[in-house]
Amino acid sequence: LGALAARAGVELETRPLEAPLLRLRGEERAGPAALAAMVERPAALDRLCQNLERQAGQAGLSHLLLPPVMGLHEWAEVHRRISQIRPSAELLSGPPSVPGLRLQAALDSALSRAGIALVHGRAVSLCSQGRRLTALVLSHGRELQGQAVVLATGKFIGGGLVHGKDGLGEPLAGLPVWAGRDGPNPPNPGKLMARQAHGPHPLFTAGLRVDPALRPLGRGGEPFMENLYGAGSVLGGYDYIAGRDGLGTAMITGHLAGQAAALGSGSAT
Repeated sequence: LGALAARAGVELETRPLEAPLLRLRGEERAGPAALAAMVERPAALDRLCQNLERQAGQAGLSHLLLPPVMGLHEWAEVHRRISQIRPSAELLSGPPSVPGLRLQAALDSALSRAGIALVHGRAVSLCSQGRRLTALVLSHGRELQGQAVVLATGKFIGGGLVHGKDGLGEPLAGLPVWAGRDGPNPPNPGKLMARQAHGPHPLFTAGLRVDPALRPLGRGGEPFMENLYGAGSVLGGYDYIAGRDGLGTAMITGHLAGQAAALGSGSAT
């Protein structure tokens, strides 16, 4: 941060602080989510605030930047308490993302308040009648019936795209996968990577092709199902790593696909 500020002509002095409380009972080996949950315990938060207040005063600091561990469920209270010492914020997060876990908890809470049931399970197959999906079959055998399905299974980490004997593929519906102009189902993902780290890497843009209503297309270029929609990084052309929109594409397409699925409008534009 200091080097970046200097390049921008901004005078900024940075100084690292150490909070010994995070070394109690082996917690230095805990992951970010476990540390965030620990920090919001009243006793731990009191110790952290006392430690930061003492060190910030001794060092003459004007602001505090913490790792992304300022609470998990009670993050607003943690931020309020620390900001009373000095104006504070969190640094960027790597996986697993604590801010992402907070967002997921907030979404789950909003769904619960709206009376929407959450069913956890892994979808293994689809049931259809003609050109319409009628149900999802979960791994434990339960069928979830619905008027529409939004496919938001992610890319490689989420399991939305897999590499098998037939090349890159989408495992749930068997939808064709494209990586730029390569496809359907490119057989050799290694050839979609550049030799240099700065790319370009077409593999990271691999995904489904969709129509203006965000309905995934079959091999013939027509919507695979009338009531199947796609959102997020399972969509082709979306490069989360090198793109500049971060989670913006996932959020916008998720909103539009959900809206189209709920309204049955056939259009997400």
